[in-house]
Amino acid sequence: MLTTFGLTLMAWIFFRSESVTAAVAYLGRIVKVPYLGLDYQTYGVPLVYALIPLLVEWPLRTRQHGLDIGHLPMFLRWILYLMVILAIVVCGKFGSQQFIYFQF
Repeated sequence: MLTTFGLTLMAWIFFRSESVTAAVAYLGRIVKVPYLGLDYQTYGVPLVYALIPLLVEWPLRTRQHGLDIGHLPMFLRWILYLMVILAIVVCGKFGSQQFIYFQF
């Protein structure tokens, strides 16, 4: 599964680059200097919100689906619901954008 994910990420780099040379240069910078210049204030909140579903689903991995929270007390379920809504409000991009495939 991780191999497929990694290959997909690399394909996106080539898909979104202006040229193959730019994509190779971008991949080279990732390998040489992976974390230099990373703005943790910008990416910290989305990273925390990305880890929350992992923390919720990991204990539930033996159930039929990963979000089977019906067995939890009502109070905990509502906390989870509100956290999802908060993540959407904080990390969501609202407004109109041009559809990505219209540029081709």
